[in-house]
Amino acid sequence: MAQHIEGDLGHGGPLAGARDPRREELDRALARARGGARPLLDLADDDPARCGLRWDPEELREVLDAARAEPRWEGLREAQEAVAGYLAGRGAAVSPDRVRFAASPAAALALAVTAARPDPAREEVLCPVPAFALELPEHVRPRPYPLRYDGAWRIDRRALARGITGRTGAVVLGSPAEPTGAVPDREDLALLEDLCRRAEAALVADERRADEALAPGPSVAGLRGCLAFHLGSLAGACGNPGTDIAWIAAAGPEALAEAALARAAAVPGPAPDPVARRAVPALLGRRERFALALRERLSRNRAALATAALREAPWTLLQGGGGRWAVLQIGAAQDEHALCLELLDRGVRVLPGYLFGFAGNGFLAVSLLLDPQRFRAGLEVLEEQLRDGLLG
Repeated sequence: MAQHIEGDLGHGGPLAGARDPRREELDRALARARGGARPLLDLADDDPARCGLRWDPEELREVLDAARAEPRWEGLREAQEAVAGYLAGRGAAVSPDRVRFAASPAAALALAVTAARPDPAREEVLCPVPAFALELPEHVRPRPYPLRYDGAWRIDRRALARGITGRTGAVVLGSPAEPTGAVPDREDLALLEDLCRRAEAALVADERRADEALAPGPSVAGLRGCLAFHLGSLAGACGNPGTDIAWIAAAGPEALAEAALARAAAVPGPAPDPVARRAVPALLGRRERFALALRERLSRNRAALATAALREAPWTLLQGGGGRWAVLQIGAAQDEHALCLELLDRGVRVLPGYLFGFAGNGFLAVSLLLDPQRFRAGLEVLEEQLRDGLLG
């Protein structure tokens, strides 16, 4: 059974166990909005296909038909080599033998944090907050560490260092993180590598959105000083190509990586889809057309937010280093939950900051994937609603 991060380091966070009644109220309002007469301007949709960013149907059919045509061919080595080649394009030399596949990103994360821990007593996994809630296996205990904003989103290095204890088995990292868009630079990774090396903990990086960073960044797959796991997926690298599979790639000292991969082999879990695995080389090899369209969409919607800032829109854009989300600070004077409900009544959906563990009231998260014309229309309604609230 999965669990969610529980805040205990001075920050909020998505709570484990009972659902937040505010979330249930939002869900009911969303169901009403989707059932209403007007089309919903969904500024919280992060599915590229639903937002009109799709592969060419003929090309996708060709790839998947080829993957189905040889059911006796496992395609494991070819898929491992394709992932290693993908990481080589990011400057990380990884042996194909260090790549393992999982049925989903959640299964890949569970595989990594379980394989990271030679000692079951090291049950703590440090996770970033604010962030989307992570699904983690029951046998680990998640603890948050804070991201901070000082003109850009960054890891709070001091808080992270204080949070590592003798019971820490792994530190989880997003690159880019969601929804903040925080991207660790080389200095961040060097610090994390040193902290994890000294604590004998593993660094687990969710790099599924690495192609969406505003500038190329290093991968943990290139680290050599500590045990590290890169986590990727077809959906992350290729959008929504009609099939999905996730993977981890182990990095670090050979003895640590080999021992971790041996532990990974004993981790139970659903088997990866063999068709998806056979399709990995072709889909990764042909992803650039989709990636270009995706980056253009993200750039246009970031530009719309920048244009709104020039006319002094009633929010502050908290700059991230990439990804498909943006964070807006609206100030504590307006109740973010009430605002999101009011917007749904007007046919616009955004997400309140409390869903991600933002400290205090007054934050919104918006997806940058919606069609640009519809995205601008949603921003106009948001701006009008915020100004009405300030006047009221």
